[in-house]
Amino acid sequence: MNKLFWYVLIFAAIVTYFYVGYSVSSHWEAAVKYGQKVTNDTSGNQTPLLNLKDTRQGDFYVTIDTVQNRKYFRVVGLTSDSLLCINYGKDADVLPQILEYSSHIVSKGLFIDKRINWVDELMKNRDNFNDRLHLLGRKEIDSLLHTQKVIGFQLNDANYYTPEYNFMFKYTLAYPSILGLVILVFLVLIFIFEKIISIIPTKKKHLVRYIVVLSSSLLYAIFNVHYMGFSHLYNNMWHGYIFIFISHSLVFFLFRFISGKISQKDFEVREFIKFITIIFSGVIFQFIFKLISIFILEEFYRYDNEFSNVFFITLQQAFKFWIAIATANFLHNLILYIYTLRRKSKQLQAVTSDAQISVDALQQSEANVNTHFLYNSLHAIAALAPVSPDKTETLALSLAKYYRYTTNRNDEIWITIKDEAEALTAYLQVEKIRMGEKLIFAFNISDDVSGVKIPKFLLQPLVENALKYGYHSEDDSTKINILAIKMDDETLKISVCDSGKPFDDTMQIGTGINNVKDQLKRFYPDGHSISFVNEPVKCVEIELRNTNERL
Repeated sequence: MNKLFWYVLIFAAIVTYFYVGYSVSSHWEAAVKYGQKVTNDTSGNQTPLLNLKDTRQGDFYVTIDTVQNRKYFRVVGLTSDSLLCINYGKDADVLPQILEYSSHIVSKGLFIDKRINWVDELMKNRDNFNDRLHLLGRKEIDSLLHTQKVIGFQLNDANYYTPEYNFMFKYTLAYPSILGLVILVFLVLIFIFEKIISIIPTKKKHLVRYIVVLSSSLLYAIFNVHYMGFSHLYNNMWHGYIFIFISHSLVFFLFRFISGKISQKDFEVREFIKFITIIFSGVIFQFIFKLISIFILEEFYRYDNEFSNVFFITLQQAFKFWIAIATANFLHNLILYIYTLRRKSKQLQAVTSDAQISVDALQQSEANVNTHFLYNSLHAIAALAPVSPDKTETLALSLAKYYRYTTNRNDEIWITIKDEAEALTAYLQVEKIRMGEKLIFAFNISDDVSGVKIPKFLLQPLVENALKYGYHSEDDSTKINILAIKMDDETLKISVCDSGKPFDDTMQIGTGINNVKDQLKRFYPDGHSISFVNEPVKCVEIELRNTNERL
Protein backbone atom coordinates (compact mmCIF):
# COMPACT_ATOMS: atom_id res chain seq x y z
CA MET A 1 0.00 0.00 0.00
CA ASN A 2 0.95 3.62 -0.42
CA LYS A 3 2.91 4.97 2.56
CA LEU A 4 0.49 7.86 2.83
CA PHE A 5 -2.34 5.43 3.61
CA TRP A 6 -0.92 4.51 7.03
CA TYR A 7 -0.26 8.13 7.96
CA VAL A 8 -3.82 9.01 6.97
CA LEU A 9 -5.17 6.26 9.25
CA ILE A 10 -3.19 7.53 12.23
CA PHE A 11 -4.00 11.20 11.72
CA ALA A 12 -7.65 10.36 10.98
CA ALA A 13 -7.89 8.56 14.33
CA ILE A 14 -6.31 11.51 16.13
CA VAL A 15 -8.46 14.12 14.36
CA THR A 16 -11.62 12.06 14.91
CA TYR A 17 -10.95 11.78 18.62
CA PHE A 18 -10.25 15.50 18.88
CA TYR A 19 -13.48 16.22 17.03
CA VAL A 20 -15.46 13.88 19.27
CA GLY A 21 -13.80 15.40 22.33
CA TYR A 22 -14.68 18.88 21.12
CA SER A 23 -18.28 17.86 20.44
CA VAL A 24 -18.73 16.13 23.79
CA SER A 25 -17.11 18.94 25.75
CA SER A 26 -19.05 21.67 23.94
CA HIS A 27 -22.30 19.72 24.41
CA TRP A 28 -21.57 19.27 28.09
CA GLU A 29 -20.75 22.95 28.50
CA ALA A 30 -24.04 23.80 26.84
CA ALA A 31 -25.95 21.36 29.03
CA VAL A 32 -24.55 22.63 32.34
CA LYS A 33 -24.30 26.33 31.49
CA TYR A 34 -27.61 26.92 33.26
CA GLY A 35 -28.52 24.80 36.25
CA GLN A 36 -31.73 24.66 38.21
CA LYS A 37 -31.93 27.30 40.93
CA VAL A 38 -33.17 25.40 43.97
CA THR A 39 -32.64 25.23 47.70
CA ASN A 40 -33.59 22.76 50.44
CA ASP A 41 -36.38 23.47 52.92
CA THR A 42 -36.42 22.41 56.56
CA SER A 43 -37.57 18.93 55.55
CA GLY A 44 -34.74 18.51 53.08
CA ASN A 45 -36.95 18.84 50.01
CA GLN A 46 -35.85 20.95 47.07
CA THR A 47 -37.78 24.21 46.55
CA PRO A 48 -37.30 26.93 43.92
CA LEU A 49 -34.87 29.62 45.00
CA LEU A 50 -36.57 32.98 44.37
CA ASN A 51 -36.11 35.76 46.89
CA LEU A 52 -34.65 39.22 47.21
CA LYS A 53 -31.49 37.96 48.91
CA ASP A 54 -30.30 35.15 46.62
CA THR A 55 -31.71 36.15 43.23
CA ARG A 56 -29.16 37.82 40.94
CA GLN A 57 -28.90 39.33 37.51
CA GLY A 58 -29.14 36.78 34.73
CA ASP A 59 -31.36 34.30 36.56
CA PHE A 60 -34.19 32.81 34.49
CA TYR A 61 -37.60 31.62 35.77
CA VAL A 62 -40.59 29.79 34.35
CA THR A 63 -44.01 29.99 36.07
CA ILE A 64 -46.91 27.55 35.55
CA ASP A 65 -50.37 28.34 36.91
CA THR A 66 -53.12 25.91 37.83
CA VAL A 67 -54.42 25.64 34.25
CA GLN A 68 -50.88 24.97 32.93
CA ASN A 69 -50.41 28.40 31.42
CA ARG A 70 -46.72 29.18 31.30
CA LYS A 71 -44.78 32.38 31.49
CA TYR A 72 -41.07 33.15 31.80
CA PHE A 73 -38.99 36.09 32.89
CA ARG A 74 -35.40 37.07 33.41
CA VAL A 75 -33.89 39.00 36.29
CA VAL A 76 -32.46 42.38 35.29
CA GLY A 77 -31.22 43.27 38.78
CA LEU A 78 -32.11 44.56 42.24
CA THR A 79 -33.12 48.18 42.77
CA SER A 80 -31.74 50.38 45.52
CA ASP A 81 -35.02 50.06 47.45
CA SER A 82 -34.84 46.22 47.39
CA LEU A 83 -37.22 45.49 44.53
CA LEU A 84 -36.54 42.76 41.98
CA CYS A 85 -36.43 44.15 38.43
CA ILE A 86 -37.51 41.64 35.74
CA ASN A 87 -38.47 41.35 32.06
CA TYR A 88 -41.32 38.98 31.15
CA GLY A 89 -41.06 36.88 28.00
CA LYS A 90 -43.13 37.51 24.90
CA ASP A 91 -44.14 34.05 23.68
CA ALA A 92 -44.35 30.97 25.90
CA ASP A 93 -44.35 28.71 22.83
CA VAL A 94 -40.57 29.02 22.68
CA LEU A 95 -40.36 26.97 25.89
CA PRO A 96 -39.70 23.23 25.52
CA GLN A 97 -42.21 20.71 26.81
CA ILE A 98 -39.78 19.34 29.40
CA LEU A 99 -38.47 22.14 31.57
CA GLU A 100 -35.32 20.46 32.84
CA TYR A 101 -31.96 22.18 32.83
CA SER A 102 -30.56 19.34 30.73
CA SER A 103 -33.08 19.78 27.96
CA HIS A 104 -31.53 21.13 24.80
CA ILE A 105 -32.33 21.99 21.23
CA VAL A 106 -30.81 19.61 18.71
CA SER A 107 -29.47 20.65 15.31
CA LYS A 108 -27.57 18.60 12.77
CA GLY A 109 -23.79 18.65 12.89
CA LEU A 110 -20.91 16.84 11.21
CA PHE A 111 -21.35 13.19 12.31
CA ILE A 112 -22.52 14.36 15.74
CA ASP A 113 -25.65 16.39 16.36
CA LYS A 114 -25.09 19.76 17.98
CA ARG A 115 -26.85 20.29 21.32
CA ILE A 116 -27.68 23.74 22.70
CA ASN A 117 -29.02 24.53 26.17
CA TRP A 118 -32.52 25.91 25.69
CA VAL A 119 -32.24 28.41 28.55
CA ASP A 120 -29.02 29.81 27.13
CA GLU A 121 -30.63 29.99 23.70
CA LEU A 122 -33.54 32.03 25.07
CA MET A 123 -31.36 34.34 27.13
CA LYS A 124 -29.07 35.18 24.22
CA ASN A 125 -31.92 36.61 22.14
CA ARG A 126 -33.27 39.87 23.57
CA ASP A 127 -36.23 39.73 21.23
CA ASN A 128 -37.66 36.94 23.41
CA PHE A 129 -38.33 39.45 26.23
CA ASN A 130 -40.55 42.53 26.58
CA ASP A 131 -38.87 45.87 27.04
CA ARG A 132 -41.16 46.80 29.91
CA LEU A 133 -39.66 46.39 33.37
CA HIS A 134 -41.64 44.86 36.25
CA LEU A 135 -40.77 45.31 39.89
CA LEU A 136 -41.39 42.54 42.39
CA GLY A 137 -41.35 43.08 46.15
CA ARG A 138 -41.34 40.49 48.90
CA LYS A 139 -45.14 40.12 48.86
CA GLU A 140 -45.29 39.65 45.07
CA ILE A 141 -42.58 37.02 45.26
CA ASP A 142 -44.31 35.12 48.08
CA SER A 143 -47.61 35.25 46.22
CA LEU A 144 -45.96 33.95 43.06
CA LEU A 145 -44.42 31.04 44.95
CA HIS A 146 -47.73 30.11 46.65
CA THR A 147 -50.05 30.37 43.67
CA GLN A 148 -47.87 29.01 40.84
CA LYS A 149 -45.23 26.43 40.18
CA VAL A 150 -41.89 28.18 39.75
CA ILE A 151 -38.86 26.64 38.07
CA GLY A 152 -35.68 28.68 38.29
CA PHE A 153 -32.42 28.49 36.39
CA GLN A 154 -29.11 30.21 37.12
CA LEU A 155 -25.95 30.75 35.13
CA ASN A 156 -23.38 28.43 36.65
CA ASP A 157 -20.38 30.27 38.01
CA ALA A 158 -17.22 29.07 36.28
CA ASN A 159 -15.20 30.18 39.29
CA TYR A 160 -17.21 28.05 41.69
CA TYR A 161 -14.85 25.10 41.37
CA THR A 162 -11.13 25.12 42.16
CA PRO A 163 -8.69 25.30 39.21
CA GLU A 164 -7.55 21.75 39.98
CA TYR A 165 -11.11 20.47 39.86
CA ASN A 166 -11.85 22.36 36.65
CA PHE A 167 -8.72 20.94 35.05
CA MET A 168 -9.52 17.34 36.03
CA PHE A 169 -13.16 17.86 35.01
CA LYS A 170 -12.12 19.10 31.56
CA TYR A 171 -9.57 16.29 31.27
CA THR A 172 -12.31 13.78 32.03
CA LEU A 173 -14.48 15.28 29.30
CA ALA A 174 -11.48 15.17 26.91
CA TYR A 175 -11.41 18.88 26.14
CA PRO A 176 -9.22 19.21 23.01
CA SER A 177 -7.12 21.97 24.60
CA ILE A 178 -6.47 19.89 27.72
CA LEU A 179 -5.80 16.74 25.71
CA GLY A 180 -3.42 18.70 23.45
CA LEU A 181 -1.57 19.94 26.53
CA VAL A 182 -1.32 16.38 27.89
CA ILE A 183 0.04 15.17 24.54
CA LEU A 184 2.62 17.97 24.55
CA VAL A 185 3.73 17.05 28.09
CA PHE A 186 4.07 13.37 27.13
CA LEU A 187 5.97 14.36 23.98
CA VAL A 188 8.49 16.40 25.98
CA LEU A 189 8.88 13.61 28.55
CA ILE A 190 9.51 11.03 25.80
CA PHE A 191 12.15 13.28 24.20
CA ILE A 192 13.90 13.75 27.55
CA PHE A 193 13.64 10.03 28.31
CA GLU A 194 15.10 8.98 24.95
CA LYS A 195 17.84 11.61 25.24
CA ILE A 196 18.89 10.18 28.60
CA ILE A 197 18.75 6.62 27.25
CA SER A 198 20.97 7.60 24.29
CA ILE A 199 23.90 8.58 26.57
CA ILE A 200 23.74 5.39 28.64
CA PRO A 201 26.07 2.49 27.73
CA THR A 202 24.43 0.01 25.37
CA LYS A 203 24.53 -2.90 27.81
CA LYS A 204 22.55 -0.94 30.42
CA LYS A 205 20.01 0.75 28.15
CA HIS A 206 17.34 -1.96 28.40
CA LEU A 207 17.67 -2.18 32.19
CA VAL A 208 17.43 1.59 32.63
CA ARG A 209 14.47 1.77 30.25
CA TYR A 210 12.53 -0.83 32.23
CA ILE A 211 13.38 0.78 35.57
CA VAL A 212 12.26 4.24 34.43
CA VAL A 213 9.02 3.00 32.83
CA LEU A 214 8.05 0.82 35.81
CA SER A 215 8.82 3.64 38.24
CA SER A 216 6.74 6.04 36.15
CA SER A 217 3.85 3.54 36.11
CA LEU A 218 3.98 3.31 39.91
CA LEU A 219 4.02 7.09 40.34
CA TYR A 220 1.11 7.45 37.93
CA ALA A 221 -0.83 4.77 39.82
CA ILE A 222 -0.39 6.72 43.07
CA PHE A 223 -1.40 9.98 41.36
CA ASN A 224 -4.39 8.37 39.67
CA VAL A 225 -5.80 6.81 42.83
CA HIS A 226 -5.32 9.86 45.02
CA TYR A 227 -5.91 12.82 42.72
CA MET A 228 -7.99 11.63 39.79
CA GLY A 229 -11.37 12.27 41.35
CA PHE A 230 -13.22 10.51 38.55
CA SER A 231 -11.41 7.19 39.04
CA HIS A 232 -13.93 6.31 41.74
CA LEU A 233 -13.90 2.57 41.03
CA TYR A 234 -10.61 2.31 42.89
CA ASN A 235 -11.84 4.60 45.67
CA ASN A 236 -8.35 5.21 47.14
CA MET A 237 -7.88 1.50 47.92
CA TRP A 238 -4.72 -0.55 47.88
CA HIS A 239 -5.69 -2.66 44.89
CA GLY A 240 -6.04 0.51 42.82
CA TYR A 241 -2.27 1.00 42.96
CA ILE A 242 -1.64 -2.60 41.98
CA PHE A 243 -4.13 -2.76 39.12
CA ILE A 244 -3.04 0.52 37.51
CA PHE A 245 0.64 -0.37 37.90
CA ILE A 246 0.20 -3.86 36.42
CA SER A 247 -2.05 -2.75 33.55
CA HIS A 248 0.33 0.05 32.50
CA SER A 249 3.37 -2.21 32.83
CA LEU A 250 1.72 -4.87 30.69
CA VAL A 251 1.06 -2.31 27.98
CA PHE A 252 4.76 -1.40 27.98
CA PHE A 253 5.93 -5.04 27.83
CA LEU A 254 3.48 -5.84 25.02
CA PHE A 255 4.56 -2.69 23.19
CA ARG A 256 8.25 -3.64 23.42
CA PHE A 257 7.51 -7.20 22.30
CA ILE A 258 5.51 -6.13 19.24
CA SER A 259 8.06 -3.41 18.42
CA GLY A 260 10.75 -6.09 18.23
CA LYS A 261 8.62 -8.27 15.98
CA ILE A 262 7.88 -5.50 13.48
CA SER A 263 11.32 -3.86 13.47
CA GLN A 264 11.92 -4.88 9.84
CA LYS A 265 8.72 -3.33 8.49
CA ASP A 266 8.51 0.12 6.91
CA PHE A 267 8.39 3.08 9.27
CA GLU A 268 4.77 4.03 8.58
CA VAL A 269 3.52 0.45 9.05
CA ARG A 270 5.51 0.10 12.28
CA GLU A 271 4.08 3.32 13.67
CA PHE A 272 0.51 2.39 12.78
CA ILE A 273 0.84 -0.97 14.55
CA LYS A 274 2.44 0.70 17.58
CA PHE A 275 -0.31 3.34 17.66
CA ILE A 276 -3.08 0.72 17.63
CA THR A 277 -1.24 -1.51 20.12
CA ILE A 278 -0.87 1.24 22.72
CA ILE A 279 -4.51 2.34 22.56
CA PHE A 280 -6.25 -1.03 22.47
CA SER A 281 -3.96 -2.87 24.87
CA GLY A 282 -4.22 0.04 27.32
CA VAL A 283 -8.04 0.07 27.23
CA ILE A 284 -8.36 -3.73 27.31
CA PHE A 285 -5.96 -4.23 30.23
CA GLN A 286 -7.64 -1.50 32.29
CA PHE A 287 -11.07 -2.95 31.51
CA ILE A 288 -9.95 -6.42 32.61
CA PHE A 289 -8.55 -5.17 35.90
CA LYS A 290 -11.67 -3.13 36.63
CA LEU A 291 -13.74 -6.26 36.09
CA ILE A 292 -11.48 -8.01 38.58
CA SER A 293 -12.10 -5.12 40.98
CA ILE A 294 -15.86 -5.63 40.67
CA PHE A 295 -16.03 -9.42 40.88
CA ILE A 296 -13.16 -10.37 43.19
CA LEU A 297 -12.87 -7.34 45.46
CA GLU A 298 -16.53 -6.41 45.60
CA GLU A 299 -16.52 -6.40 49.41
CA PHE A 300 -14.39 -3.25 49.39
CA TYR A 301 -17.06 -1.09 47.78
CA ARG A 302 -20.53 -1.31 46.29
CA TYR A 303 -22.11 0.96 43.67
CA ASP A 304 -25.45 0.61 41.96
CA ASN A 305 -25.37 -0.55 38.34
CA GLU A 306 -21.59 -0.62 38.44
CA PHE A 307 -21.10 -3.49 36.04
CA SER A 308 -23.37 -1.92 33.43
CA ASN A 309 -21.31 1.28 33.53
CA VAL A 310 -17.81 -0.18 33.85
CA PHE A 311 -17.13 -0.37 30.13
CA PHE A 312 -18.29 3.18 29.49
CA ILE A 313 -16.27 4.50 32.43
CA THR A 314 -13.17 2.60 31.32
CA LEU A 315 -13.53 3.77 27.74
CA GLN A 316 -14.11 7.34 28.85
CA GLN A 317 -11.17 7.34 31.29
CA ALA A 318 -8.60 5.09 29.63
CA PHE A 319 -9.07 5.87 25.96
CA LYS A 320 -8.09 9.53 26.19
CA PHE A 321 -5.02 8.67 28.30
CA TRP A 322 -3.75 6.02 25.91
CA ILE A 323 -4.51 7.99 22.76
CA ALA A 324 -2.46 10.82 24.30
CA ILE A 325 0.42 8.38 24.92
CA ALA A 326 0.10 6.84 21.44
CA THR A 327 -0.08 10.26 19.75
CA ALA A 328 2.92 11.58 21.67
CA ASN A 329 4.94 8.45 20.83
CA PHE A 330 3.96 8.69 17.15
CA LEU A 331 4.82 12.40 16.94
CA HIS A 332 8.15 11.78 18.68
CA ASN A 333 9.09 9.03 16.24
CA LEU A 334 7.80 11.03 13.27
CA ILE A 335 9.88 14.08 14.25
CA LEU A 336 13.00 11.92 14.65
CA TYR A 337 12.24 10.18 11.35
CA ILE A 338 11.88 13.48 9.50
CA TYR A 339 15.03 14.79 11.16
CA THR A 340 16.91 11.62 10.17
CA LEU A 341 15.67 11.88 6.58
CA ARG A 342 16.77 15.51 6.39
CA ARG A 343 20.16 14.66 7.85
CA LYS A 344 20.61 11.77 5.41
CA SER A 345 19.51 14.04 2.58
CA LYS A 346 22.13 16.61 3.55
CA GLN A 347 24.74 13.88 3.91
CA LEU A 348 23.80 12.49 0.50
CA GLN A 349 24.05 15.96 -1.01
CA ALA A 350 27.42 16.46 0.65
CA VAL A 351 28.66 13.05 -0.48
CA THR A 352 27.37 13.65 -4.00
CA SER A 353 29.03 17.05 -4.09
CA ASP A 354 32.29 15.64 -2.72
CA ALA A 355 32.11 12.76 -5.16
CA GLN A 356 31.65 15.15 -8.05
CA ILE A 357 34.53 17.29 -6.79
CA SER A 358 36.62 14.14 -6.43
CA VAL A 359 35.77 12.99 -9.94
CA ASP A 360 36.59 16.41 -11.35
CA ALA A 361 39.84 16.58 -9.38
CA LEU A 362 40.75 13.04 -10.41
CA GLN A 363 40.07 13.76 -14.04
CA GLN A 364 42.09 16.94 -13.84
CA SER A 365 44.94 15.15 -12.05
CA GLU A 366 44.87 12.35 -14.60
CA ALA A 367 44.82 14.83 -17.46
CA ASN A 368 47.81 16.63 -15.98
CA VAL A 369 49.69 13.36 -15.52
CA ASN A 370 48.86 12.12 -19.00
CA THR A 371 49.72 15.41 -20.69
CA HIS A 372 53.01 15.85 -18.84
CA PHE A 373 54.03 12.25 -19.30
CA LEU A 374 53.03 12.14 -22.96
CA TYR A 375 54.92 15.35 -23.66
CA ASN A 376 58.16 13.99 -22.18
CA SER A 377 57.75 10.59 -23.82
CA LEU A 378 57.18 11.98 -27.28
CA HIS A 379 60.27 14.13 -26.95
CA ALA A 380 62.21 11.03 -25.91
CA ILE A 381 60.91 9.08 -28.92
CA ALA A 382 61.87 11.94 -31.21
CA ALA A 383 65.36 12.01 -29.74
CA LEU A 384 65.89 8.23 -29.85
CA ALA A 385 64.43 7.54 -33.28
CA PRO A 386 67.52 8.56 -35.34
CA VAL A 387 70.05 6.79 -33.11
CA SER A 388 68.33 3.80 -31.50
CA PRO A 389 65.41 2.28 -33.40
CA ASP A 390 65.16 -0.69 -30.96
CA LYS A 391 64.79 1.54 -27.90
CA THR A 392 62.37 3.72 -29.82
CA GLU A 393 60.15 0.71 -30.50
CA THR A 394 60.30 -0.45 -26.85
CA LEU A 395 59.51 3.04 -25.63
CA ALA A 396 56.57 3.35 -28.00
CA LEU A 397 55.17 -0.04 -26.93
CA SER A 398 55.55 0.78 -23.22
CA LEU A 399 53.89 4.14 -23.77
CA ALA A 400 51.01 2.45 -25.62
CA LYS A 401 50.63 -0.06 -22.77
CA TYR A 402 50.50 2.72 -20.20
CA TYR A 403 47.90 4.76 -22.08
CA ARG A 404 45.81 1.72 -22.88
CA TYR A 405 45.74 1.00 -19.15
CA THR A 406 44.74 4.54 -18.15
CA THR A 407 42.21 5.17 -20.89
CA ASN A 408 40.38 1.91 -20.17
CA ARG A 409 39.75 2.99 -16.55
CA ASN A 410 38.85 6.66 -16.76
CA ASP A 411 35.45 6.03 -15.14
CA GLU A 412 36.96 4.60 -11.96
CA ILE A 413 37.69 6.54 -8.77
CA TRP A 414 39.10 3.67 -6.70
CA ILE A 415 41.75 1.24 -7.88
CA THR A 416 43.58 -1.65 -6.20
CA ILE A 417 47.18 -1.20 -5.11
CA LYS A 418 48.12 -3.99 -7.49
CA ASP A 419 46.61 -2.15 -10.47
CA GLU A 420 48.16 1.13 -9.36
CA ALA A 421 51.55 -0.61 -9.16
CA GLU A 422 51.15 -1.99 -12.70
CA ALA A 423 50.35 1.51 -14.01
CA LEU A 424 53.36 2.95 -12.20
CA THR A 425 55.56 0.13 -13.51
CA ALA A 426 54.61 0.97 -17.12
CA TYR A 427 55.23 4.63 -16.36
CA LEU A 428 58.67 3.98 -14.86
CA GLN A 429 59.62 1.62 -17.68
CA VAL A 430 59.03 4.43 -20.15
CA GLU A 431 61.13 6.75 -17.98
CA LYS A 432 63.85 4.09 -17.66
CA ILE A 433 64.18 3.83 -21.44
CA ARG A 434 64.51 7.59 -21.57
CA MET A 435 66.94 7.80 -18.61
CA GLY A 436 68.78 4.53 -19.13
CA GLU A 437 70.54 2.64 -16.33
CA LYS A 438 70.55 5.73 -14.15
CA LEU A 439 66.99 4.89 -13.08
CA ILE A 440 66.55 1.98 -10.68
CA PHE A 441 63.10 1.21 -9.23
CA ALA A 442 61.47 -1.57 -7.25
CA PHE A 443 58.04 -2.40 -5.79
CA ASN A 444 57.68 -4.17 -2.44
CA ILE A 445 53.96 -4.85 -1.99
CA SER A 446 52.83 -7.60 0.35
CA ASP A 447 50.14 -9.99 -0.81
CA ASP A 448 47.72 -9.02 1.97
CA VAL A 449 47.45 -5.43 0.71
CA SER A 450 47.49 -5.92 -3.05
CA GLY A 451 43.68 -6.02 -3.14
CA VAL A 452 43.17 -2.90 -1.02
CA LYS A 453 41.67 -0.02 -3.00
CA ILE A 454 43.08 3.49 -2.98
CA PRO A 455 42.16 6.62 -5.00
CA LYS A 456 43.34 6.36 -8.58
CA PHE A 457 46.66 8.14 -9.30
CA LEU A 458 47.21 8.81 -5.59
CA LEU A 459 50.86 7.73 -5.88
CA GLN A 460 51.65 9.16 -9.32
CA PRO A 461 52.63 12.67 -8.07
CA LEU A 462 54.87 11.09 -5.38
CA VAL A 463 56.65 8.95 -7.98
CA GLU A 464 57.08 12.00 -10.22
CA ASN A 465 58.64 13.90 -7.32
CA ALA A 466 60.93 10.96 -6.63
CA LEU A 467 62.06 11.06 -10.27
CA LYS A 468 62.57 14.80 -10.10
CA TYR A 469 64.37 15.03 -6.74
CA GLY A 470 65.76 11.50 -6.30
CA TYR A 471 69.01 11.89 -8.19
CA HIS A 472 72.11 10.91 -6.19
CA SER A 473 75.18 12.66 -7.59
CA GLU A 474 77.78 10.30 -6.08
CA ASP A 475 76.17 7.22 -7.62
CA ASP A 476 75.00 9.12 -10.69
CA SER A 477 71.63 7.38 -10.36
CA THR A 478 68.05 7.76 -9.25
CA LYS A 479 66.77 4.99 -7.02
CA ILE A 480 63.07 4.67 -6.27
CA ASN A 481 61.44 2.14 -3.98
CA ILE A 482 57.68 1.86 -3.45
CA LEU A 483 56.48 -0.13 -0.42
CA ALA A 484 53.01 -1.04 0.82
CA ILE A 485 52.48 -2.96 4.08
CA LYS A 486 49.79 -3.46 6.68
CA MET A 487 50.46 -1.91 10.08
CA ASP A 488 47.45 -3.59 11.67
CA ASP A 489 44.01 -4.87 10.63
CA GLU A 490 42.77 -1.42 9.62
CA THR A 491 45.90 0.61 8.84
CA LEU A 492 47.84 0.61 5.57
CA LYS A 493 51.26 2.25 5.17
CA ILE A 494 52.57 3.27 1.74
CA SER A 495 56.08 4.65 1.30
CA VAL A 496 57.62 6.23 -1.80
CA CYS A 497 61.39 6.41 -1.18
CA ASP A 498 64.17 7.85 -3.30
CA SER A 499 67.92 8.39 -3.14
CA GLY A 500 67.87 12.19 -3.41
CA LYS A 501 68.84 14.88 -0.93
CA PRO A 502 67.11 14.77 2.47
CA PHE A 503 64.05 16.90 3.12
CA ASP A 504 64.83 20.16 4.90
CA ASP A 505 62.76 22.61 6.94
CA THR A 506 62.55 25.08 4.07
CA MET A 507 61.11 22.54 1.66
CA GLN A 508 58.43 24.01 -0.58
CA ILE A 509 55.30 21.90 -1.10
CA GLY A 510 54.55 21.73 -4.82
CA THR A 511 51.40 21.16 -6.79
CA GLY A 512 51.86 17.37 -6.88
CA ILE A 513 52.06 16.98 -3.08
CA ASN A 514 49.15 19.37 -2.61
CA ASN A 515 47.04 17.27 -4.96
CA VAL A 516 47.87 14.18 -2.89
CA LYS A 517 46.90 16.00 0.33
CA ASP A 518 43.62 17.11 -1.22
CA GLN A 519 42.76 13.55 -2.22
CA LEU A 520 43.58 12.27 1.25
CA LYS A 521 41.33 14.91 2.85
CA ARG A 522 38.47 14.06 0.53
CA PHE A 523 38.66 10.29 0.70
CA TYR A 524 40.06 9.81 4.23
CA PRO A 525 38.94 12.94 6.15
CA ASP A 526 39.59 11.46 9.59
CA GLY A 527 41.74 8.50 8.68
CA HIS A 528 45.03 9.56 7.09
CA SER A 529 48.44 11.06 7.72
CA ILE A 530 51.30 12.08 5.44
CA SER A 531 54.86 12.64 6.62
CA PHE A 532 58.30 13.35 5.14
CA VAL A 533 61.09 11.33 6.75
CA ASN A 534 64.86 11.14 6.16
CA GLU A 535 65.78 8.22 8.38
CA PRO A 536 66.63 5.50 7.77
CA VAL A 537 65.76 6.35 4.15
CA LYS A 538 64.31 9.46 2.56
CA CYS A 539 60.61 8.67 2.03
CA VAL A 540 57.19 10.18 1.75
CA GLU A 541 55.03 8.00 4.02
CA ILE A 542 51.24 7.80 3.91
CA GLU A 543 49.15 6.00 6.53
CA LEU A 544 45.54 5.16 5.66
CA ARG A 545 43.11 3.96 8.35
CA ASN A 546 39.85 1.99 7.98
CA THR A 547 41.13 0.51 4.75
CA ASN A 548 39.38 -2.80 5.48
CA GLU A 549 36.24 -1.13 4.13
CA ARG A 550 37.93 -1.05 0.69
CA LEU A 551 38.94 -4.70 0.55
